[in-house]
Amino acid sequence: MADRPTSMTGARRRLVIVGGGISGLAAAWEASIGGTLDVTVLDDGGAAVVPPSSRPDIGGKLRTSPVGGVATDEAADMFLARVPEGLALADELGLSDRLTAPVAGGAAIWMDGAAHPMPTGLVLGVPTDPHALGGSGLLEADDIQAVRSELVRTGRPVVEDRSIGSLIRERLGDRIADRLVQPLLGGINAGVIDRLSLAAAAPQLDVAARSGPSLTGALAATRRAAGPPSTTPAFYGLPGGMTELVTTLRTALSTRGVRLRDAVRVESVERAGGELRMVVASTRTGARAAIAADAVILAVPAAAAAALLARTEPTEPSHWAGAPETAAVLGGFRSASVAMVRLAVRPDRVRAPAGRAGLLVPHRSGFATVAVSYASTKWAHLAEDGLVRLRISVGHDDDPDSPRLPEDELVTRVLDEARTLTGLDGPVEHHSLVRWHDAFPQYDVGHLDRCATVDAALAEELPNVLVTGASYRGIGIPGCIRQGRRAAAAVMSG
Repeated sequence: MADRPTSMTGARRRLVIVGGGISGLAAAWEASIGGTLDVTVLDDGGAAVVPPSSRPDIGGKLRTSPVGGVATDEAADMFLARVPEGLALADELGLSDRLTAPVAGGAAIWMDGAAHPMPTGLVLGVPTDPHALGGSGLLEADDIQAVRSELVRTGRPVVEDRSIGSLIRERLGDRIADRLVQPLLGGINAGVIDRLSLAAAAPQLDVAARSGPSLTGALAATRRAAGPPSTTPAFYGLPGGMTELVTTLRTALSTRGVRLRDAVRVESVERAGGELRMVVASTRTGARAAIAADAVILAVPAAAAAALLARTEPTEPSHWAGAPETAAVLGGFRSASVAMVRLAVRPDRVRAPAGRAGLLVPHRSGFATVAVSYASTKWAHLAEDGLVRLRISVGHDDDPDSPRLPEDELVTRVLDEARTLTGLDGPVEHHSLVRWHDAFPQYDVGHLDRCATVDAALAEELPNVLVTGASYRGIGIPGCIRQGRRAAAAVMSG
């Protein structure tokens, strides 16, 4: 290790961002506005278990790799348009003309051996129109009556955080919880709605539940106030996949003078007088060095931040190392593992219903499969070679084992289930497995309070060190962009 920490600038304040996923890159983008900060991004490339050849140096979980010669996303393939930060960043990067909307958006839910189209009028799986439920084949008369009754419910609104599942089961019953809300919200979060925080994992439902006695009534009123269905796309992707967003952002950051250093592991963070010092190591050579900074943003998963902040042995007696109280709280944050099997299949060997973007599989159905995305139906650019392309997701908070099965066993199971779920008949042309270990944060009840505790404790223990990213206040791409930019703005205003 160097005797003296490396100074990365002259007069400008030095910001080091640990983590090169979209949260960290968005923080760097915000921090590089105006050139008032000297910005460095460090990333160890440890986001997932994938073949090393398909791992980019920086980009986190937003990456794309070929399946049968066609670039296909390994994780998220689009972002939500109504949360503005995704569109705003795309516009700032000159990508607005590259954005593409899904050509299919319908989804179905698997139940009793068949795929049932999702009813209209749902908000995050919660019904707002009882008239739309009758022909779905998913619910019974009692469930529809429960929706009618909840629409005119009197009583107190929700006043504190609770699980999504407890609210839905209390107001609308188990079948709506298990057959509508769990497949959708549980699928998005790789979680279980009976543990997921209403306030953190479903803020749209939380606002409605707190606004008055009826959850469905508040959601229906919001839909009516919005007027006729918008013709503006609800989601956007990119022809080059989400890697296109990351690659463009990285290039723009380099143009602004931001240093992007991959294969660098941060081993400790210390307070030394009026600055911060970090010990870093190359994941390629093991060589260590010291880096000085005026502010640090930890844009890494909570578990990684906890491990780093728990290291309290300073490199020099006069330094203060780590943040043990913060680390203890972060250590209670949970995450789930998932795997994705991407397939390319001849069209005569699989069902790919026109207009259907996906199939959701309830947890209690007995399948390891959680969702099937009909990628070539959803995206025109993935259909050009004539093959049907599927992205099949496996694993959730109550099924930690399936994503960790040996590759042959996992792929065989997915293919067997695809025969039932999609009518797969015969061999596939191409397949690829990606595992995302401990990659989906689980926002348990009280999550936002724990986030506030982390922020307060960290400000006390290690001033000018912040945490940001999917572990905290939103797992979607726009939410991560928002958090990263806010963290950088806090540094700039400090």
